[in-house]
Amino acid sequence: MKYFVKTMNVKRGALGAFLILGSTIFWGCQSQEKKAAIVARQGWSADMASFQQSIEILLPLAADPKKFSDPRNSQLIDRELANLTRVSKLVEHSPSMIVRDPSVQFISSALNDDLEKTADSWRNGKLEYARFSVMNVTSYCIECHTRTSTGPDLKSENLRQSLQSLPSIERAEYLLASRQFDAALEILEKVLKDSRTMQGDFILIDKAIRYSLAISVKFKRDAKKSLELVRLVLENEKAPFYLKQNAQSWKMAIESWSKEKARPRKTTGDILAEVRELLKKADAATSSSMDKGGDIYYLRALSELHLLMTQQLPPAQIGETLYLTGIAYEAVKDLSIWTLHENYFESCIRTVPRTDWSKKCYKRLEESIYFGYTGSSGTNIPADVQMRLQTLQKLAF
Repeated sequence: MKYFVKTMNVKRGALGAFLILGSTIFWGCQSQEKKAAIVARQGWSADMASFQQSIEILLPLAADPKKFSDPRNSQLIDRELANLTRVSKLVEHSPSMIVRDPSVQFISSALNDDLEKTADSWRNGKLEYARFSVMNVTSYCIECHTRTSTGPDLKSENLRQSLQSLPSIERAEYLLASRQFDAALEILEKVLKDSRTMQGDFILIDKAIRYSLAISVKFKRDAKKSLELVRLVLENEKAPFYLKQNAQSWKMAIESWSKEKARPRKTTGDILAEVRELLKKADAATSSSMDKGGDIYYLRALSELHLLMTQQLPPAQIGETLYLTGIAYEAVKDLSIWTLHENYFESCIRTVPRTDWSKKCYKRLEESIYFGYTGSSGTNIPADVQMRLQTLQKLAF
């Protein structure tokens, strides 16, 4: 169950739950427990201050690709990632809190797991994955603490100025990571409108439209807004031909979506059937790895799958849900903020071991890992990754 909860896109909520938990322990216990909680909280507060300091150092670096990959910052990043991982292991849970919200324990464990994977990715040279993972791991923390009075204040002037000085796309990526979707969409839409009159930068336009659609389709479920965004590309003389082709496919998928009739309350089986159909359409609309015509279907599928994972599911449906989520995320993995497919395949294996779904998930995971470590010098998989694969293979089969 631990690994199932981990995949619910709630990993971003780990630190928020962690911080809220501290105040709950303090106020909800008996007098004797209060004394122990006060002592524990003193150490907890010092660790949280340390956590905050590491975040304020790492976030401006993670939001800037050049700074994050600069060898001069390597030692600093390594140290601060190690500190975040250390602090995330120190949380202790109130039994009364766990009874009220069992997910707290799983979420906090997911925080530590993600930080360890982020540090491993960093050490193994997967800098882009590690960079976005830093923002993903801390995003709920930012969201929570900029909206409530609980926990550390992450609105430091240093952080604000660092982010403000970034180019539009990098600033939008940070806002996406911190789940500030409206603000991110505002920046991205401006980039798309401005690109009609400036010298064409196809990478900029490509990123702006696909990030925009990730917001309007996956998070907002807004067909009307999605169509407005796609038209900005179709009407843009500076947009490259391949992108206009993709935009035409997106337009057709969105127009079909907008004509769909509202369905009555759906069962979990109905949602899975709908997701299967969306993934079939996505596959049909995608002719090659460079063709992104299926994006709308993949993003719609992810929106439904995350809704599904908030419900109680039998093992067979849990396995299928995690498998399908991994497939959908793998298809949109170049939207690096959501490069999560391997996590979902691994969670599937650990949640429903020795089933048909765990076998399917292992095959996709192994393929993804082998491909990720293959280059001009051949396939070089680190020893610790090989050991993890061996462990997962035994669980899967």
